[in-house]
Amino acid sequence: AGPIGVDIDRLTISISSCLEQVKYRTQLIKLTSEMGRFGTPSRKADGPDLFSQINWKMDCANEIRTMYGRPDTLARIAIQTIREFRRSFSGKESVPAPSRAYLIRQLKLPEEVQLLRRTYGRQFILVSAYASEAQRFDLLARDIARSLPTDTPETDIAHKASRLIARDAREETDPLGQNLRETFHLGDVFTH
Repeated sequence: AGPIGVDIDRLTISISSCLEQVKYRTQLIKLTSEMGRFGTPSRKADGPDLFSQINWKMDCANEIRTMYGRPDTLARIAIQTIREFRRSFSGKESVPAPSRAYLIRQLKLPEEVQLLRRTYGRQFILVSAYASEAQRFDLLARDIARSLPTDTPETDIAHKASRLIARDAREETDPLGQNLRETFHLGDVFTH
C-alpha cells in the first residue's frame, strides 16, 4: 500500500530483488490490470494523459466494488489470481508453489487487508510505502506534465496532482471508494 506519487515500481523491483536473493521467485499482481477480467468498466478514460488514466482506474475500482457490493472485491480478485498462478505452477490451486511470492499492487481499503490476513495469516505481509506529500506532489506533477501538452499551465498540472492525492487518501462521498488513509497504517513493514 502506498499513496499516489510514491514510486511503487521502484519498491516492487527492490522487493523482488531481495526475494530473489533468498531464492524466491516473485509474481506481480497489478489489481488495476486484473480487475478488468471480473467486470467491464461502463466508460472509457477521458483522455490518454496520466491524470485521466489514474482517475479512470480509480473509477473502475469503485465500480467493480459497487458491482459486487463488497469493499474487499479487489482482494478477492487478488486471491483468485493467486489461485490461478498456483494451478499453473503446481497443478492445484490450493497447493502453494514452493519458493514463490506474490506481490499485490496495490491495496486501498482496510477491508482488502483484513481479507488477505484472514486468508493467508502470517504469510501475508503488508508493505506500506511512505513519501512526504511534497515529494509525492512533485513526482506526480512531473509525471502528469509529461503526459500533457507542453503549453499546459503549471496551475492546471498542480490542481490535477492535488486532486489525485486527495482522492487517493480518502473518497468521502463513496463508501467503496479509495481509502488509503485508513489502510496505510495497517502495514507490517513501513518503508520510505
